Amino acid sequence: MAKIFVVGDLHGNSYGEARFLNSKIFKEQKNLTKEDILFQLGDFGYLWYYKESREFFKKQLKRLNFDIAKRNFQTIVIPGNHENYDEIESLEVKEIFGAKCYVLELDSGIIYFAKRGEVFNIDGVRILVFGGAKSIDRESRKSIKEIDRSNFKEYKKVSWWERELPTFQEYQNALKNLAKYNNRVDFILTHTAPKPIVEKMSLEFDIDSQKIFDPTTSYLEDIYKRADFKEWHFGHFHINWSYRDDKNRYFSSHYALVPKLIYP
Repeated sequence: MAKIFVVGDLHGNSYGEARFLNSKIFKEQKNLTKEDILFQLGDFGYLWYYKESREFFKKQLKRLNFDIAKRNFQTIVIPGNHENYDEIESLEVKEIFGAKCYVLELDSGIIYFAKRGEVFNIDGVRILVFGGAKSIDRESRKSIKEIDRSNFKEYKKVSWWERELPTFQEYQNALKNLAKYNNRVDFILTHTAPKPIVEKMSLEFDIDSQKIFDPTTSYLEDIYKRADFKEWHFGHFHINWSYRDDKNRYFSSHYALVPKLIYP
């Protein structure tokens, strides 16, 4: 039986958020195998540079091999808002556990990037995933279309890609896949959260209103109303917080923590 973990935003930061994947901190991984799975809840950040930035592209592949791919578990990324969607969506698409993913094959292993609205069926455990969110700082940043991809100094100014926001078709994909399971899943894993949950968090934390009125939260609010689920896990807010609603459904925001076991 596979063990399933979740972890929050990593931002490609080996010495920051990603240090929690280090075997000295995440000690449980010593007893894991490639049958076990870590879902990363967006703002992965490791696949960041374009192939045109040759030196930096090579360096990031080296870090991906060492920090992520070599680990004693499989990694499935649910892309967030700070991701290089051009590079992710240039990858080959394959199906794993009944869900479509972009596949990055590296020397020491494979990293999967989940497509929006897919449902994984892992040993009978059903997991709906839906990535993306709106970057609140996008107006102060350059679009990738405005820069020379091989110019690293210019490239560092990039913070967002248009594909950070889900499309209506991707939302429809989520509804279609949910319907296959009569709208019943065990877990929902996303980058941001449904609007009612973001509003609930905002009563305790100072959350930018743009994160509340992100169109992604509205898509997720509809899923929140339609779906029958046990737990909903997300990242994005740089907050550790949990909440159980009046239907006994559990919600959890993850950031800068050791990966959390959610199953079994």
